[in-house]
Amino acid sequence: MNIDHLHEFAHLAETLNFRATAKHFFLSPSMLSKHIAIMEQELGCKLFIRDSHAVSLTEEGIAFKNDIDAIIGKYQSALTRVKVISEEKKRAVEVGYLRNASRPFLADFLRIMKETHPDIVVSLRCMEVGDALYALSTGTIDLHFGLNAMPFPDDLVSFKRVYDDKFFVVASCDHPLAAYDSIGSDQLEGNQVLLPDSECYNDMDQSICQMLPKGLSKEAYSRYRDVDTLFVRVEAADCVGFSSGHNYPIYGKRVKFISLSDCDTSYEVGAFTPKNRTVDGLPECLDVLDQCAALLEKRYAKYGPGSLERFTA
Repeated sequence: MNIDHLHEFAHLAETLNFRATAKHFFLSPSMLSKHIAIMEQELGCKLFIRDSHAVSLTEEGIAFKNDIDAIIGKYQSALTRVKVISEEKKRAVEVGYLRNASRPFLADFLRIMKETHPDIVVSLRCMEVGDALYALSTGTIDLHFGLNAMPFPDDLVSFKRVYDDKFFVVASCDHPLAAYDSIGSDQLEGNQVLLPDSECYNDMDQSICQMLPKGLSKEAYSRYRDVDTLFVRVEAADCVGFSSGHNYPIYGKRVKFISLSDCDTSYEVGAFTPKNRTVDGLPECLDVLDQCAALLEKRYAKYGPGSLERFTA
């Protein structure tokens, strides 16, 4: 199947607009329609439903769309890897990283890699939790920097710790809970609690639910799909939520971070690697991560394990 046609399908599946997609790829709408028809013929099914009012995906189209990003991403990764090896005679490692979680060590990682392993080219891709673990399992990325605060398939991936973190309750600065630095979980009763979407965050909500009072009604839950939405809603006093300590430097002046005193909210931030394939250059990356962990231990030495200030050090 033509990779250009796959790119066109992916764009059209998002826009559901033939004219806009054709313009994006410098095609005529009729040529785009021809390309989609070729794909449908190869697949043996219809991907889109078109009428005089709208364009929509068929069930087969939705299923195809769910996998197409990984296919295209893996193809682009393969092109990058081949180009690096062929033209620069270097090894390439594709790294997906969770934005704020990686912030304390990512710059150190890149600097040390460049100094000690100049023959390895590290390509970075900022990703959300669910997307990153899926990309790791499909080979789109080789290494993922994230957190082990959710279930993950330990038969498929390994985890290497870089630093410790914990969850905090977050509330608007004028919320009644903002008067406390530490609360018991029972003080969350009567509040609307914002939880991460299980699909986007790979069932991380299961870990957070263990910190909630047992009697909290399911009607008290609502969901978010990205961290910015979490903090916008908390700041608007719409609800309270849970946030990692590593988000404190970005959002700590806008909302109150509050410890939970009666349950363990700790977890680890580090690197996920695949068990089912060998990646050239990965052992060197993991050795550098050990150096990053040692640097963070030294940097955080004067702060307690639950201290937020260490993230601003």
